[in-house]
Amino acid sequence: MLENRPWLKNYPEEIPSSLTYESEPVQQYLKRAAEDDPEKNAIHFMGKEITYKDLFESAVKFAGYLELGIR
Repeated sequence: MLENRPWLKNYPEEIPSSLTYESEPVQQYLKRAAEDDPEKNAIHFMGKEITYKDLFESAVKFAGYLELGIR
């Protein structure tokens, strides 16, 4: 496996080389995170932070616009 993914040799021992997720739509993960930890940061990028609550609300708004159609 290391020949296909040489970066794995640099992983600390406690970090798994792969993860297993439940088979459900990604929006369910976001919805659950917004319900369980609404004020926890979902994104921290270039000094900006977005909570799970804000990210979920933005995703719902964006989905609404997609339903209306894009022009």
